[in-house]
Amino acid sequence: MLLFMIRHGETDWNLARRVQGREDIPLNETGKAQSQRTAEAMRYTDLDAIFVSPLGRAKETAAAIASYHPDVPVFEDERLLERDFGALSGTTIEEREWFFREGRTAHVEDEKAVFDRAMDAVSSYFRYAPARSGQIAVVTHGGVLYQLIEHLQDKQTVRFEAVRADGSVMLFNGNVTILRDDWKLLAINLSPDQFAASEYGQGNWPEPYIRKPPVHPAVFCYLDHNAVFCPLQQDSPDRVLPAVQLTSTVFLPHQRLITFIIAVFKNRHVIEADS
Repeated sequence: MLLFMIRHGETDWNLARRVQGREDIPLNETGKAQSQRTAEAMRYTDLDAIFVSPLGRAKETAAAIASYHPDVPVFEDERLLERDFGALSGTTIEEREWFFREGRTAHVEDEKAVFDRAMDAVSSYFRYAPARSGQIAVVTHGGVLYQLIEHLQDKQTVRFEAVRADGSVMLFNGNVTILRDDWKLLAINLSPDQFAASEYGQGNWPEPYIRKPPVHPAVFCYLDHNAVFCPLQQDSPDRVLPAVQLTSTVFLPHQRLITFIIAVFKNRHVIEADS
C-alpha cells in the first residue's frame, strides 16, 4: 500500500513566515492554485480514501483533490492536526527571537508526541479495510510531515529530496511525499508536475517537464517513466525539457550550456549533465 502525503497549500501566514500551529488560517490565492495543481496532478491516480486534518487549509486542499474523485470517501482525522505551538502561534521570526530572549515559555507540543500520533494515524491507514487500489491520499501539515520524514529517512535514499544547509528537510506547499507500507519513503517533496509525470500520476501531463529542487547542483539527471528529472542549480529558473527528447541542449542564464548525455543501462536511463 502507498500513502501520498501532501502538505496543504499556502496561506498568508506561510508567506509571512508566521507559525500557524492550530490556528485555522485559510488558503490564500496562491494556496488555492497550488491545491488545484496538486489535484490535477492526481486526477488519474486511483485512491481508496482521503484522510485530512480538520483544519481549514488542509480541508480546502483535500477538497480540490476530492473533486476529481467524487466516489472516494474523505475522513477527517485529528491525529493529522498541525503541531501545537502554544504561545508561538501567530508569531514571526523576529517575534520568536524576542520571545526566547525574554526567557518566556511557549508550551509547544513535544516532537515525540507529534511523531507518535502521526505514526498511529499512518499505521491505521495501512490497515484500511476497503483498500482496492492500495493507494491513499493524506493531507496534513509541515510539522507533522517533518516528524515522519526526519524519523524515517535516516537510513534511506530517496528521490527529489530538498534539504536546508543544516540538513533538515524542506517541504513545499502542495508537494507530495510517498510512503510505502514497509515504511520506505519512495519520494520526498515531489512537485505536482513531478508526481503527474511519474508512474503514480500515470504520466497525465501532456509533456512532463523538469522541475528543479532548490539546492542540489546540476550534476545528475535521469529518465524515469518517460519523464526527465534533473536537479538544476539554485539560481536557475525551471527549465522545460520534453520527455520525448532523448538528448537535449538547454541554455541557462549567463549563456551556461548544459548538455545531457543519455546512457542506457538495461531498463534504466541515466543522464549525466556536465556544465
